[in-house]
Amino acid sequence: MATFAVPGGEARREGGPNVVLAEVAAGVIVEAVAGTARWLRRESARPDDAEQALVRWFDTYQLTGPGLDMQLPQGLAAERVEEFLHCDDSQAVLHELLAVRLTDTPEAVVERLRDAYEAAARARLSPAGADGADVEGVGAELFDYFDLEIATLVGRLAGADTELHQRVRTEAFSARIAAVLGAIEQHVQALTVRDSACLAADQAFVADYRSQLVSAHGSLEPPDFARRRRVPINALHVSPRIQRDLERRATQDASQDVGQGLGIAEFENVIDRTVLLGDPGCGKSTTCQVLMHRRATDPGGPVPFLVVLRDFALMDNGERSVVDHIEHRLETYYQCPAPPGAVKRLLLDGAASVIFDGLDELVDSARRREVTEIVELFATRYPQAAVLVTSRVVGYNEARLDDRFFECYRLGPFDEARTEEYVRKWFAQEEEQTAEAARQAADIFLAESGGLVDLRSNPLMLALMCILYRGTGSIPRSRPEVYEQCSTMLFQKWDVRRRIHIELKMAYLVEPALRYLAYWLFTQDRDPHAVTERELVARVVDFLRARGYENLDEAESAARQFVGFCRGRAWVFSEAGTTAHGESLYTFTHRTFLEYFAAAQLASTSDTPEALARRLAPRVARQEWDIVGQLAVQIKERSTEDGGARVFATLLSERRRRSPVGRGNVLAFLARCLTCVDPPPRLVRQLTRATVEHLAGGDAGSDEFSGPVSWLLGSCRHCRDCVSDELSLVIADLVASGDEQRRLTGLRLAASVDVGAAQGSSLSGGQEFWWDFARRMVSEYAAQYQAAAHIDVGLMDVCLGHGMAGLREYLPRFDSGISSLFVSWPMGFFDSWQPYATRCVFVLLSGEEGSRPPFESVVRDCSAVGAWVREHPDPPWADDPLDVSRFLEYFTEKIASSPPSALAVLDADGYLGAAVLLLTSIEASQDPRPQHLPEVLGPLAGLAPYLEARHNEGATALPALPVPDGFGELLRSWARREVHFVRQ
Repeated sequence: MATFAVPGGEARREGGPNVVLAEVAAGVIVEAVAGTARWLRRESARPDDAEQALVRWFDTYQLTGPGLDMQLPQGLAAERVEEFLHCDDSQAVLHELLAVRLTDTPEAVVERLRDAYEAAARARLSPAGADGADVEGVGAELFDYFDLEIATLVGRLAGADTELHQRVRTEAFSARIAAVLGAIEQHVQALTVRDSACLAADQAFVADYRSQLVSAHGSLEPPDFARRRRVPINALHVSPRIQRDLERRATQDASQDVGQGLGIAEFENVIDRTVLLGDPGCGKSTTCQVLMHRRATDPGGPVPFLVVLRDFALMDNGERSVVDHIEHRLETYYQCPAPPGAVKRLLLDGAASVIFDGLDELVDSARRREVTEIVELFATRYPQAAVLVTSRVVGYNEARLDDRFFECYRLGPFDEARTEEYVRKWFAQEEEQTAEAARQAADIFLAESGGLVDLRSNPLMLALMCILYRGTGSIPRSRPEVYEQCSTMLFQKWDVRRRIHIELKMAYLVEPALRYLAYWLFTQDRDPHAVTERELVARVVDFLRARGYENLDEAESAARQFVGFCRGRAWVFSEAGTTAHGESLYTFTHRTFLEYFAAAQLASTSDTPEALARRLAPRVARQEWDIVGQLAVQIKERSTEDGGARVFATLLSERRRRSPVGRGNVLAFLARCLTCVDPPPRLVRQLTRATVEHLAGGDAGSDEFSGPVSWLLGSCRHCRDCVSDELSLVIADLVASGDEQRRLTGLRLAASVDVGAAQGSSLSGGQEFWWDFARRMVSEYAAQYQAAAHIDVGLMDVCLGHGMAGLREYLPRFDSGISSLFVSWPMGFFDSWQPYATRCVFVLLSGEEGSRPPFESVVRDCSAVGAWVREHPDPPWADDPLDVSRFLEYFTEKIASSPPSALAVLDADGYLGAAVLLLTSIEASQDPRPQHLPEVLGPLAGLAPYLEARHNEGATALPALPVPDGFGELLRSWARREVHFVRQ
């Protein structure tokens, strides 16, 4: 977070109302500036120098103006003004004012903002004027203060860096700021027409809507074949583990646990332009439900709106905007119509957030891309509103939201603790069962399912396994078995258990008819698989006529009975809205079962495994039908001799020329199938060689070439030995190649397979296996790595990371000296390592044995850095930008949670070098939190007062440090902010 000196900050609230308002007014400017810094930082994932310089300038700007000094009208309480300063109207206008002053925007826009701010102040403060206070002029005086401070801020930017300031004004290169400028006109109009009565109506609507949200989203509906159950959220929900952008996380050792990720509460606080990815059944929609409830019950938080994208695509079909869709749902579903324009006003103020759930449920990739563009345009039109989009992992890249603006997070699977918590909560919800009986049932289930860690780590699969165990006393061993047993229980056993008997005219055709309907729904042109009862009956009639029903009336009667049978079971079909003519629409309640029955139909209507492979090929090449395809292959494996192997062989040997993207998608699909199909070793070897050749045949830095290898490494849990054996042979061929590029690809791959494995799997496990494999490969080709290190910095990093060389050897080759240690050295694919400097600091402070780089090497390298600093004693030593923005976020938690296993003994040069690496990393970090570090500094504990002094600019006593002569004073100057280690 940015650090600011707040005027009057030394006086606390007992200093009187003027002091209070001075602090609050300064604080809201701080928040506006810090918010702009967050926008710029998020949109500068790969910034150029100017962008990074601007981010840094905002993060370190200090507010030093005289502070607000105003006399309030008699009868107007300071608390009322403070509420206004914190409200969304005021905050939004300040963001807009800052955007205006940063860019070359006409002064007339400022005047319109002034009018809007005054109108907002009148609307907000007028109710307090019932006791006679005259609020006219208060808004103008506040606005003039803010405008002066912001103009001063921008003026200091111009004085500090004229070139940077000019670029900002002429290019407005932050798209978020450009979006804010574009939204000003409509926001000004919204504020100027809203009087106190309009504001009161909006507030009444929000209160009513929050009440409806609590009712609508306060409980979960766990899968249950017996009845529709609604369980309070806290009684069943288990907070998932959510991690930032796992596929691109910049950390060398992917097997390191750098923290448990975010819980639902922490994730809620980071939502801005955010994508939440997850595997099928991992809880994306449940997370949306929980977030809606949390925000509904937080009166000070943004008002949440939920847009289920399958409903948006179905009901609106391009005829309604997102806002129109929200307003329609407010009236028809929540029974809470919004005042005219209220939704837009909330979005423009930043007082609302929108969750777009289920991008992946738009099966057609072209339709997904269209909806992606709609979401991006919505986010541009309402720049103050937070936006969350959910999607499955597979298929997201085909319609990916712009990475410059949207930050990806990923839902992790249940670990053992979360699995146990969910199971115990699930069995505790059983009616007519004592607490002791529920505990015993949970104990037995957990024990009997202990060997199915992969299956039960998925929340949906875990819930279904609990149902099956309750109903049949058995636990299936694979996904198709779970679905198969569920359908058997649903249609054959459950009604009997509940003493319900319905004599269906087409009883023997129930499951074939469901398969037929599911495949029809899944493959129809329109999204998202919802149809009227009339259409369902017509389709079932077609199915029955082809199955021997010659009499049309008999077929229609049987079809209506069947559709009614399914419609009456909420876990088969459920209503999904209405048509424009009022007809009810129905779809499969759970997409997972739609996919299972569609896959069963696909497998049964493909005469041979080869025919199935040919039907799947064009779909998986476009990243469509991923789960349906995997299930169909599994079903064919069980129903046909060598079914899975024949599908593999056909797809691996297809002769059709595909684009690199298409061929990569086919290989990645086969790799993912390894989690559930066991092809013979020869085909596993063929797939391994094909993925590596695909990697070596193009731009290895792009996902389309490296992705298949990642999926292979992450999915081959049941055939790791075979894959690793073939991989070692392929790497040997590459390293022995006379082609320089292929030789380097082989060396890079061998050293980074553990990173690839981590990216290709959402499950824990396997990283240690691949880390051991990488160590063996690096040891075997040590001579080749050392030779290549002189021409490739990524391979030089491998030599350092494995202790084959030290910084004394490599530092002289860098023109920029130790500054090079603070930037990532790319390997060329999978990932860029965390900068070597930050890894050294982590290993030094954690004392971790078996780390990369080795502990002993880090101690030596710190001495090498200290020796270099003695030879170059004049800072700054590091250039901006540096790649250490998440240094503390990744490492502090782990260092703090476990004591060092070894404590470094540093000589004078070593202590100096370690101090420079740590302090430079902290100075360059975009989110410095030095108050968290003193507890975890280990051998560098003496630096804690130095960090405290620099962070708080206080007169903390600074102890002597064991560094070479003259450098103690230099470090004290750094603590006093008299010198900087990073070039400003």
